[in-house]
Amino acid sequence: MFYGLLVFLAGCSYGLISTIYKLAYQQNFTVGEVVGSQNYAGLLMLLILNLLFFRPNVKLSQIPKLMAVGIPSALTGIFYAQSLQTLPAAVAVVFLFQFAWIGIAIESIALRKWPSYDKVIAIPFLLGGTLMAGGIFELGKISISLNGAIWGLLASITFALFIFLSGRVATELPAINRSLFIIVGAVITISLIYPPKFFINGALLGELPIYGFIMGIFGTVIPPLFFAIGIPHIGSGLASILSSSELPVAVLVAALLLGEQISPLRWLGIGITLVGISMPYLLQYISEIRYRRSIKEKH
Repeated sequence: MFYGLLVFLAGCSYGLISTIYKLAYQQNFTVGEVVGSQNYAGLLMLLILNLLFFRPNVKLSQIPKLMAVGIPSALTGIFYAQSLQTLPAAVAVVFLFQFAWIGIAIESIALRKWPSYDKVIAIPFLLGGTLMAGGIFELGKISISLNGAIWGLLASITFALFIFLSGRVATELPAINRSLFIIVGAVITISLIYPPKFFINGALLGELPIYGFIMGIFGTVIPPLFFAIGIPHIGSGLASILSSSELPVAVLVAALLLGEQISPLRWLGIGITLVGISMPYLLQYISEIRYRRSIKEKH
C-alpha cells in the first residue's frame, strides 16, 4: 500500500504541472525556456540531495542505461508543453492520460501475458472518466486543436514508456541515485533540442527561475523519485493506473488558478476516474475478505 501511495502522489505532483506551464506561458516564456528551466532546476536539487545522501555503489555500466530512461522523460515534458500551447490545461491532460492503457499494453507485450483482471476492469472507468473530466463530450463548448491533440498523445506514449522503464532499469540502486542519472539524461536530451539560451538572454533575471524551481520540484524531483521507489514493487501496469491521479488534480488546479470552467459532467468524470484508480485495490480488498470468510467457514 505504501509503494502504491507514493506512485499515486507522484501522479498528483505531475497534475500541477499543466497549470504552472500555462501561467509561465502567460508571462511569454517559450517551450524551451519552460521545459529547460524545469529540468535544470530539478538537476540542481537532485545534485544537492545526492551530495547529502549519495551512496557510492553505482556501476559505470548502469549510468548510460539510467540516462537513457531520461530520454522519454524529457520527450514527455517537451510534447506536453507543446500541447499546452494550444489546448486548455484540463483538456491537454486528457490526451496525456492515455498513458494509463498504453502503459498496461506495454507491460503486457513485454511480459507476454494478458493484464490481470483488476487492471482490465479499471480501464473502462479510467477512459470514460477522463473523457468526461476533460470535456470531450462538450465539444461545442471547448475548442480542441488537432496539433495540440497530437502532441498530447505523443506525450502519453513517451510517459508510458518512462513509467515502464522506471520499474526495470537498475532497480537495485537507491532511488535518489537513480533519479539523478535519469534527470541527467533528460537535461542532455532537452538541451540538444532546445539549447539553454535562457542562461545568456536575461530570462533568469525575471520570474523564470521561480517557475523553474516550482516545476522542478513537482515535475522533475518528486515524480521520478517516488516512481523509482514505488514502481519496482507494484509493477508498471498498476503504476499506470495509480498515477492517473494526475488528471483530477490537473482539472481541479486549472479550475482554481486558471478559471477554467468545470461542468457537473466533468465533476462526474473526475469521480469516475478516482473510482478507476482505486478499483485494483478495492477488488484486492474484496478478494481478501472472501478468502478470509472461506477459511473461517472451513474451520
